[in-house]
Amino acid sequence: MKRPPGARPETMSPADPDTWGELVFGAPLPYDPLPAVPGGTLTIRHGLNNAVVVDADVGGSSVCGELAAPDYFPTWGELNYVGKEFINIQNLGHISEWPCFSKYYITFPLDALPPGKVILSAYLTLYQFGNAGQGATPGPQPSLIQVSTIDQVWDEASITWNIAPLPTQNITTAWVDPLATPPPHRVRRRSSPNRIADQRRADRTSIDRCHQTAVVAAR
Repeated sequence: MKRPPGARPETMSPADPDTWGELVFGAPLPYDPLPAVPGGTLTIRHGLNNAVVVDADVGGSSVCGELAAPDYFPTWGELNYVGKEFINIQNLGHISEWPCFSKYYITFPLDALPPGKVILSAYLTLYQFGNAGQGATPGPQPSLIQVSTIDQVWDEASITWNIAPLPTQNITTAWVDPLATPPPHRVRRRSSPNRIADQRRADRTSIDRCHQTAVVAAR
């Protein structure tokens, strides 16, 4: 199941304005919550209070699509990394590096939100443990991470670059500085149906563990 080449956005219909894309220059404006009296905070993290936070990265992951080498084109877009212990978010600096493209999807359950409460604002916390460009010239540079919303469900065991939901709105961005002292290079393994080992390379940016904190108020 691959999206055919052609129009962008991929779901665009010339006769339906609701499917047209919108070109915006610059970063999204900061979110300004509506006036309300905060009634508390709620932290959602995988395993905390039995919360199940489902996440997945698609694309080249931390090994630039090595599992699809050497031809890449036939299978790169179908790679799935279910069960992986860390995530990779990556753009590229040169078109020849396209197998390194990597996007990250995550869903936070809201079951723990008290009845009669609404969310005023939310903060996503990621823990970085690797730099892109480590050992190269020039060295690691600040990275711009963009956060978008989606309106479709997805499954961690089957999501791939080719069938991942399309973004519906770019809601925020954040600049991330490289680590001054990156951790030692090491090999991390994950269990998966294919028993594939991931090697975290020193020239890739990876993130381990994340949680969301929401500020809630009475409706």
